[in-house]
Amino acid sequence: MLSTFSGKVQTFQSDVESSHRWIEEELYAAETFSSLHEFLSKAAAYQRWFNEKRVNTYKGGTPLHLMRETYPAVPADVLVFPPLILDNLLVQYKAELAQWAA
Repeated sequence: MLSTFSGKVQTFQSDVESSHRWIEEELYAAETFSSLHEFLSKAAAYQRWFNEKRVNTYKGGTPLHLMRETYPAVPADVLVFPPLILDNLLVQYKAELAQWAA
């Protein structure tokens, strides 16, 4: 079920674009990867640093800090997601996606 957002949603698109730029500059352009395993490991470490340590000066805190302003007891692991290779999921769900497109 889809729902609409209310409130400060006018910045959602710019927030996504900014995070993509930061990931490009701070991870992809700054690191080298010799294997898929190394890439996934560095991506996971970057994600944890980004959410727990990297301060967004415009917003006044880390993503975890900002989340805890509203939800004080939220555990840090709530922002930890395993990096995924989306191409692998595309192959796995190709038939199902074709049905949706029809």
